[in-house]
Amino acid sequence: MFSQTINSLTDEMIVGNPLNISGVQVAGVSFEELKKALKPCKKLGEFRLKNLKGKLSLKELIACFPRTFRIYLDNVILEDEDDFIEENKVVLFSLINSDCKKLPKQFYQFSDLLDLELSNLPLTEFSSELCTFHSLRTLTFCIPYLDEVPSIFLTQENISTLKIELSEKVIYDSTHFNFERMSFLNIKVPTLESLPFQLHELRLVRYLTVHLTQQKEFVDVELPSLSLENFKIEAPQLQKFSIDFSRYEKLKSMDLKADKLDYFPGELLKSPTLRIISFESNNIKTLDINKYNFDIRTLKLKSESIEEIKPLFSVQNKVKYLGLDIPNLKEFPFADDEAYETLNLTLESEKIDSVPHYLSNFKELKYLELKLPNLNELPDVFDQLRKLKTLKLSTPHLKAIPSTFAGSLIGNITIEANCFEDVPEELLKMKYLNQVYLSSDSLKTLDNYSKFVSKPYFKIKSAPNISPYDIRIVKKFRLNGLENIFDYKFDAIEDYILGLQKAGFERELYCYFFDLVACRKDLSTLPELTKKQLIQGLNIKFERLQEVLLERLDNTISDLTSESCFMVMGGITLKKTELKERVEQLGFQYANKYSDKVTHIIIGNNPKEIAKVDEIDNEIKLISESTFTDYWNTQEPGFLIEDEKEGDGQMVENLKLFFKSQSEGDLMIAMEMLEMNGVPKSVLPDLFLIQKTNKNTKIKARVKKLLTANASKDLIQAVKDRAGLNNYAKLHEYHIREKLVSFEEKWGKEACFTFSNMLYKYYKKGLTYTLLYAPVHSKWRQEAVGMIYNKGEINWAEALGNNNYRYYRDNKTGYPKLPVEILKTEKVEKLDITKIEYGEFPEELKQFKDLKSLSISGISIRSISDEIKLLEKLEELDISRNYLISDIQQVASLKKLKKLTLQWMSIAELGEEFTSLQNLEELNLYRNKLERFPNELYQLKKLKKVNLEEQEIYTEEGRVMNEIIIPEEFKEKMPDCEVKV
Repeated sequence: MFSQTINSLTDEMIVGNPLNISGVQVAGVSFEELKKALKPCKKLGEFRLKNLKGKLSLKELIACFPRTFRIYLDNVILEDEDDFIEENKVVLFSLINSDCKKLPKQFYQFSDLLDLELSNLPLTEFSSELCTFHSLRTLTFCIPYLDEVPSIFLTQENISTLKIELSEKVIYDSTHFNFERMSFLNIKVPTLESLPFQLHELRLVRYLTVHLTQQKEFVDVELPSLSLENFKIEAPQLQKFSIDFSRYEKLKSMDLKADKLDYFPGELLKSPTLRIISFESNNIKTLDINKYNFDIRTLKLKSESIEEIKPLFSVQNKVKYLGLDIPNLKEFPFADDEAYETLNLTLESEKIDSVPHYLSNFKELKYLELKLPNLNELPDVFDQLRKLKTLKLSTPHLKAIPSTFAGSLIGNITIEANCFEDVPEELLKMKYLNQVYLSSDSLKTLDNYSKFVSKPYFKIKSAPNISPYDIRIVKKFRLNGLENIFDYKFDAIEDYILGLQKAGFERELYCYFFDLVACRKDLSTLPELTKKQLIQGLNIKFERLQEVLLERLDNTISDLTSESCFMVMGGITLKKTELKERVEQLGFQYANKYSDKVTHIIIGNNPKEIAKVDEIDNEIKLISESTFTDYWNTQEPGFLIEDEKEGDGQMVENLKLFFKSQSEGDLMIAMEMLEMNGVPKSVLPDLFLIQKTNKNTKIKARVKKLLTANASKDLIQAVKDRAGLNNYAKLHEYHIREKLVSFEEKWGKEACFTFSNMLYKYYKKGLTYTLLYAPVHSKWRQEAVGMIYNKGEINWAEALGNNNYRYYRDNKTGYPKLPVEILKTEKVEKLDITKIEYGEFPEELKQFKDLKSLSISGISIRSISDEIKLLEKLEELDISRNYLISDIQQVASLKKLKKLTLQWMSIAELGEEFTSLQNLEELNLYRNKLERFPNELYQLKKLKKVNLEEQEIYTEEGRVMNEIIIPEEFKEKMPDCEVKV
C-alpha cells in the first residue's frame, strides 16, 4: 500500500500517482483542503484522518471517495446529518478521541462492517435500534460515560473479538454477551465480581485481557482450561497474586501489570505450559529468579523501582529472549563467567554507561536492542557474535562504531539519536548489511553512501543539513526512505525529487529548480520565469508544478502574418508532418529547429529540445497544442447543417449503427461520411456523446472539429471544454450525476441534460441527472421518461441505476419525482422502485391507479401508507426488505391481490384483516418473526404457495431461528398448497 503522510496541504497539492494510491494518512487539515488535494485519487481505499479541522461529513467522504473500505478517525468531529449515504464498501470503521456526543445517522448505514472501534468518546447514548451490523467480527467499544450496555451486544452472534469499557456504574448481565464464537475478549471492570460471567465459563476464549481497576487480590481464581492461551491482567491496586497454573494445559502467555505488587510471583515460572511472561510493577525492590529452573522462552520485566538485580538465571534455563525496561538499573545483570548461548536481549536503562566485554559470551545472540542514553562507546566484540542479525541502538552520545563491525554478520541495523556527521565507514564495509535506519540531526553529508559494499535499503530520518544534490546522488542507489529530512514547508518532497531526477538536469539547474519549489508552500507564488526556464520546468514530471507553469503559457494566437513561424517542442498528439501541413495550409511558416524566425512555439510533453537552445526571446508566444487546434478549427471551413429530407433517414440510421459499434474503424468511416455529406441535426447529440466518452484522441479531434462548425448554442460551450467521462463504464450512477453537476458551470445545463439522455440511450447509465434536475415539462425530461416507458411498464429503479447499485437522494432536491406526467397519455400497469430509499411512501404513487404490479422492496419505509388502498387494481405487490414494518393490515384492502412478497420484515402476526385477501395465490413471509403457523391462512382458499422459512425470534437464550410446524389440519384442508418451512 502506498501511504502518504501530510502535515499541511495547499490547493494544488497532489499526493503521488492516484492510480497507485490505496491509502492516505492526513493530520491537521480541513476536509475541503483534503478533497482538493486528493481530487484525482478516486481509488483511495483507506483513510487515516487525525486532528481534522472543522467537522467531517461521512456522506461527503463516501461520495468523494466511493472505494473507501477502511476509515480511521482520531480527534475528528462528525457532522450530524439525516441524509442517506451513497452505497458504501466500508468494512472497518474506527473513531477515537473525538468530542462527538452523538453519532450521525450515516454511521449506522455501514451495514457491511466487519470491524468497529469506538473509543474515548463522550457518548451518553447509542442508538442500537438503528444498527444493522449483522456481519461484525471485531468490536472495540470503550465509552466511559455510557451507563448501560447497548442492546447491540444482544444481537451480535458472530463477534469473535471484543474489547469493552463502559462506565464503572454499569451492571453487566450474562444476557448482554454471546460467547459462542468469541475467541478474543478484552474487558474493563472494577472487580471480578462486576464481570457478567465467571472466568472459567469462557470455554472458547483463547486471548483474555481483564482490567480490574479496584481489585486488590487475585487468589485461587479459576481460569478457563479448555482453550485459554494468552492471559493479561492489568490491576493497579493488586497487592496479592496467586494461581495454580498447573491445571491449564494450553496457557502459553501471561502478562501481569500490577504497580502495587511488591514481589515477583514465583508460580509463574512453575507453570508447565507457560512460554512467555511479561511482568510490570513499580513497587518491587529486588528481583531474584535465579533459584528457579523453568521453561520460559520469553521474559519481559519492567520496573522503575528496581536499582540492581542479581544475575537473572542460570544457564540451564531456556530463555531465548529477555526484555528489561529498568530505567534505574546501574549495571549489566549477568555474571561474567557464564555463556548465555541462547539469549536475545532488549535492555533499556538511563544509568548504564558501558557495555561489558563479556557480551561476547552471548554466542547465539541473534537480536540485540540497547536503549542506553548515557552510553558513549560500544565494546569491540561484535565480530565474535557470529549469529547476530539485528542490532538496534538508541544512544545520543555515540560518536563512532567499533572497527569489529566490519567483520560481523549483522543484516539489519538501526541507530537512533547519535552524533554521526556522515555514514560511519565501519558500516560501509559490512558485507551482509541489507537494511540501515539512521536518525541523526548531526548528519551533514552522504558522501560515504556510494562506498557501501552491499548497497542496503537505506532510510534516513531527521537530517536537515543534507543538501538536495546529495539526495539526488543517493537516490541513484537505493535511498528508499526520507523522513523529516528537509526543513522545508513543501509536501510530497520525494515525488518532486523523482521528477527532478527524470528531467536529467545538470547540478546547477537541478539545485535551482529544487530550491525554487521546495522552499515554498504555495506554488502559485513562484516568481516570474524566463521563457527558457518555463519550458525547462515543464520537463519536470511533477503535476503540481506543471499545472502552474501551463497556466503561464501565452496561449493566444493573434496578429499573424505570412512571416509568422511555428515550431514544436515536446511530444504532441498530431504527427509533426500533419501539423506542418496545417500550418502551411493556413499560410504560415513551419520550422523544425529553433531560430530567430520562430514566432510561436507549440509546447508538448517533455520539451527536451530546450536543452539545445541558449535563450528564447520574450516576444515569442508559447502556446499549447489545444490552443493551436482551436485556432485551426475556427479557420477551417465548417460543414453546413442539412435538414433531413427523404432519403436522409437511411444515412442517419447507418451512422447510428456505426456509433453504437464503438469500433474505431466504424467510427472513422462515420466521420468520413459526415465530412463528405454534411452533418444532420439529429446526430449532433450522438457526436457530443462520442466526443466526451471516446478515448481515441484522433476520433475526438475529428468529432470536435465537426461539432465546432455545426453544434447548436446549447452544445458549443461544452464542446470546447476538455472535461469528459471516458471512464463512464466504471462509474456508479451517483458519480455520473455528481460529475455532470460539476460540469454545469462549464457546459451549461442543456448540454448536461443532452449528455445524460444520450448516455442512457446508448449504455443504460446516467439518466438520473435529467430525471432529478430537468424541469418536468422540458424536452429533456419528456425524452428521458419516453425512454424508460415500455408497453405499460416503468422500471424506475433501473432508470436510476438500481440494477447494480442503490440510489440515494440529492441533498437539495430529494428524490426524482415519479413520472406522473406520462399518465396523461399512457397507462402504466407495472412499476418497480426497488431499493430507492424514500424513507416514506412516495406521495405521487397514488396517482398510478392502473397498476397491476408494484415493487417497493427496500425503500426504507417504517409503515405501509393507507393510500395504498387507492391502487385497487394491484395483483402483485412486493414490500420486502423494509425491515421495520411489522403491521400489514393496510394490504388487506387490495382485494384483487394474487401474489404478495413480504420477505425480510418484522411481521410477528398477520392480523384478522388479512383474511379478506381471498384471491391470494402466493405468499412469501421468508425471514420474519412468526412464532407459530398463521391461522389466517386457513381462510385463503386459493392459496397455492407459502414460504415461512427462517423465522427469527428472541428467547431467554437469545436470538434463535424458529422452525414453523405445519398443522396436519391445514394439510388436510388445503392439500394443493405448497408450504416451505
